[in-house]
Amino acid sequence: MASSQGLRSGMERVPVYTVAASRRRHDRVDLSQRPVDAWLIAERAAGQTPAQYSACQLLNLSYSGMCLNGEELFEVGGQYRFILDLATLLGTEVEVTARIVWKRPMDAGLCYAGAVFEKSSAPWLGPDED
Repeated sequence: MASSQGLRSGMERVPVYTVAASRRRHDRVDLSQRPVDAWLIAERAAGQTPAQYSACQLLNLSYSGMCLNGEELFEVGGQYRFILDLATLLGTEVEVTARIVWKRPMDAGLCYAGAVFEKSSAPWLGPDED
């Protein structure tokens, strides 16, 4: 199993939540105080419609998943494609396919959502391999 070490390089000033501090399997990098954009490719992963993009913001990120906020376009259990703009933190953008595992409404048609990665264009960010 790969580690989340790639997420930490270049982010020494970004808080990291350890696994011991949560019920998650991997450390999380807190991005709530440092805006990081994510773009939802607004089609289901298996859909045939042309891609449209919807802006989201990453709140935290780990090797196996992310928490973000954005328009209430997600369905729990649905698979979606995202582009994560990690250029300012790690010098790259990453495309992921993620499955939404929880969603909480916010005001004005927005929501918080948690997702686990199913596929990733970066070898250090992706689905768990048991």
